[in-house]
Amino acid sequence: MQSLVFLSNAILLRAIALQNSPKTSKLSKTVWSIYAIALTFGLYSSLLFFLVVCAHGIYVIITENWRFSKTLIAYLLALAAAIIIFAPWIWILLYNSEKIEATLGFPRFFMPLMSSLKPLTLITCRMFIDTHSAGGIIKFGSSNIATDLIRLIVVAVLLLAIAHSIYSLCHSTPKRVWLFVLTAIGITAIVLIAVRGVAARYLVPYILAIQIAVAYLFTAKIAVATNPRQQKLWQLGLIALISSGIVSCGGQLTVATLVEQVSF
Repeated sequence: MQSLVFLSNAILLRAIALQNSPKTSKLSKTVWSIYAIALTFGLYSSLLFFLVVCAHGIYVIITENWRFSKTLIAYLLALAAAIIIFAPWIWILLYNSEKIEATLGFPRFFMPLMSSLKPLTLITCRMFIDTHSAGGIIKFGSSNIATDLIRLIVVAVLLLAIAHSIYSLCHSTPKRVWLFVLTAIGITAIVLIAVRGVAARYLVPYILAIQIAVAYLFTAKIAVATNPRQQKLWQLGLIALISSGIVSCGGQLTVATLVEQVSF
């Protein structure tokens, strides 16, 4: 699904850029057709791809100032084409609704709002450093107060860094840029919190958007650094962040392997 999210994002932005240019308006029709195909593949690959579709729709509507412009009409036509192609499967989905609900894994009981925010926070931090108490890299023997305190500090620092990245993106880029990232983050998080279905496999658009924001922060800071020392610090910070992600993945694989061996 990650590849399809990336692909649909890139095609949509390309189609909008071509649509707004008088010299390439004819070429935009071809790109919009490719976008419709990308949406179709996305819907067939995962029902939760509708989160990407919703984010794209809200982005186009806001950037076009709530007017039925040529860009909005082109988007609606592409969406309609994707839905029509996907329509034969709607009956099958309805017929197998119980199996689909079990596959998606949404909880059948009401969860308090804070209970949904906790896994969202853990997943957000796990993109960069796995701080989970069960198998995270911040685990020195048995769980104790010192370990929990270190984990809490790391989570707080990561959340502040992500918030700063989003703020920097909104402050330094045009509306069409930061709004695209914010819609992917906001729509995905709001919908999943509303249905109490926060899980890593559902948060692909959310995760990719945050990674883009953080990548932009490091790129911008390294590019505009006024002295070599400052530039070197940001480069080392980027290396440390990437390394922590690699170590976290290694730790997750090790834990998964141990669990599998114990199971057998």
